[in-house]
Amino acid sequence: MKKTVLIIGLLIFAYATAFGQSQRKRCGFEAIYQELKKDSTFLKTQAELDRKNNQSQLKSQTIFVVPVVVHAIHRTSADSISDAQILSQIDVLNTDYRKLNADTTNVESGFSKADVRIEFCLAKRDPNGNSTSGIERYKTTIDDVCNGNQYLQVAPIWDRNHYLNIWVCDMGSILAGSSYSPGAPADRDGIVIHYRNFGNTGNVQPNYDLGRTTTHEVGHWFNLLHIWGSDNLSCTSDDEVIDTPNQGKIYYGCPTPPDSSCGSKDMLSNYMGYVDDACMGNFTEGQKRRMRKAIVEEREKLLLSDACLPVGLEEKQMLNAAKLFPNPSNGEFRFELNSSDDSKNINFSVYSIEGKSIPLQTKAFKNGYTIELANAEAGIYFLNIQSPKARVLKKIIIQP
Repeated sequence: MKKTVLIIGLLIFAYATAFGQSQRKRCGFEAIYQELKKDSTFLKTQAELDRKNNQSQLKSQTIFVVPVVVHAIHRTSADSISDAQILSQIDVLNTDYRKLNADTTNVESGFSKADVRIEFCLAKRDPNGNSTSGIERYKTTIDDVCNGNQYLQVAPIWDRNHYLNIWVCDMGSILAGSSYSPGAPADRDGIVIHYRNFGNTGNVQPNYDLGRTTTHEVGHWFNLLHIWGSDNLSCTSDDEVIDTPNQGKIYYGCPTPPDSSCGSKDMLSNYMGYVDDACMGNFTEGQKRRMRKAIVEEREKLLLSDACLPVGLEEKQMLNAAKLFPNPSNGEFRFELNSSDDSKNINFSVYSIEGKSIPLQTKAFKNGYTIELANAEAGIYFLNIQSPKARVLKKIIIQP
C-alpha cells in the first residue's frame, strides 16, 4: 500500500510538471487513471461499463440525488475554509449539473448543452445514522496534506456506496484537484480539491474561483475522461463520448473560439477541459448519458442512500418493522404496519434498477396499504416508502 501511494504521488507530480509550473494544472486525474489501469479489477470494471455504454442508451430522466460529505482538512487558520464557502460549492454543482448556469452562452453553436439531471445535497445522516451537517473538519500538522494520499489517514472515507466523499485541503502549488473513477479502491474512491479552488466565495484563487474544479472532478467520478481523451494528445483516441470532438490540444486561460485540432473544431467551453472557470459552460448530451450510465451500473447504491434525509430514527424503525408481502409477487404487494396510526401520511414510489419511475396504484386499509404495479414487467424494482421524517427502500421482485 505504501509503495502504491508513493508511485501515485510521484506520477501526479511528474504529469503536472510536464506541462510546466507556470500554469496551474487543472487536475491530477490522468496520473491516477494510468496507475489504476495496471490493476485487472479496475480494467474489468471499466470494460464492463464501456460494453454497457455501447450496448444501450439510458433513457430515464429521473433526477438522481447524490449525498455529499465534505472532509475539510486544515493546518492553520489560513487554509481553513468557512461553511459558506462549502455551501457555495454545493450550489455550483447543482447549477452546473442542472444547466442552470448563465454562462451556457460560452458554448459555441453546434455543441450540445445538457441538463444532466443530477443534484447534490450535503449529507444529513452519517454512516452510523446520526445527524450530521455533511461537513467534517480535521486539523493536521502535515504540510500539503493532500499532495499524495496522507489525507486518507487524517480523514478516512465514508462508505462510497452512500456518499460522494470530497476532501478539501492543501494540495501544494501544482494541482487544483484530482479524482478517482468507477472501479477504484473503496478506501479512496472520491475526489480531492485544493482549498483555494473550492466554491465561489471566501478563500478562492482567481481564474479557478467559480467552483468549476469540483464540477470537473465530479465528472471524472462519474466516469468522464478529459475532453481530449487519454492518448497524450495524439488524436488516436478520444474521450469515448460520441458528441465531443476528437481533440489534440489542451487549452488554458480564456481562449477565443474557434480553434481546432485533429481535423475538427474543438469545444473550448466544456467542463472537462482546463480553461478558466469563467470560460466554461457545458456538459454535452453524450457526457450526460455516460455519467448517468455510470451511476446506474457502478454507483447504483447511491440511489438507495437515505443520507440526504433528516434523522427520524423512530419512524425509520417503524417502517423497517412493517411487513411487505408477498415478495416476489405477480405485481400486487401488501404493506402492513403495527397499528392504524402508523399508516398515516405514508407515500410510495417505485423505480426500476435503471432509475425509471414505474406507475403504481395504492389503496389504504386499516393498518396498511395494497400496492399494485399492474403494467410492470417481470424483474427487480425498488420500492421507496416515505413518511414525514423517514424513508426506507426495499427491493421487490415481480415474477413472470
